[in-house]
Amino acid sequence: DYTASAGSVVGALARKGVSLDKLAQRPLLDFRTNWNAWLSEEIPRNKGLGFRHVLVFEPEALPEENIDSLFRALLPVLGDGSMSRVATPLVGCGDQGGSVESLLPKLVRNALHWLNVSPMSCLRIVELNERKAATMLRLFKELQQEFLGFPSQPSAERAHDVFVSYSRDNDKVADN
Repeated sequence: DYTASAGSVVGALARKGVSLDKLAQRPLLDFRTNWNAWLSEEIPRNKGLGFRHVLVFEPEALPEENIDSLFRALLPVLGDGSMSRVATPLVGCGDQGGSVESLLPKLVRNALHWLNVSPMSCLRIVELNERKAATMLRLFKELQQEFLGFPSQPSAERAHDVFVSYSRDNDKVADN
């Protein structure tokens, strides 16, 4: 569902003039059959976004049950090395109602694995909600005991090549 609600990533994109409904009609790459995801065509620079594409992740269940599929969908996008920096919200923890406490540790563990075995050079997890951000910070501090050293932050004008979004809108396509 690409409903542009006030607190959602879809809503934030819509306020910048980017419609996931329209982008879904002509994806650059379509992985809905295998990984429940699709990659948008390049988003014009005049939209003022810090990324070139949106990878829309549309799993059948909550992301914490399919988080590895998210990274598998990124692999062909990052494959030739022309894109390597990724930004994502905590997918599924907005309007979908997923748990930050459940998803963040799984996302971090998977990200660290994929940072070591794929062309991905940076994964930045973005959160605008202060309450969620505080919870994430607490969890990151706990996870630091388990993992040392996170990827450095790029400082380019477009700091990321791909932005990840979450939707169940095309689950029927993914089932076929």
